[in-house]
Amino acid sequence: MVALPPSVLEQRESLEQLRALENGMEIRAKLVGDIRLNKNAPADINTPEDYEICKKYIF
Repeated sequence: MVALPPSVLEQRESLEQLRALENGMEIRAKLVGDIRLNKNAPADINTPEDYEICKKYIF
């Protein structure tokens, strides 16, 4: 997704998830009842490497 140019709607709303949605990608969310923060988990995902690291925390 980082290779895609920012969309007009993304720029207008300052919401980067719109770039994925406007390009036909899927965004998933999961409701959790008891969340415990893991200080080792990345705060965000900006690169393919970040994604590989975070997968062990979300899948």
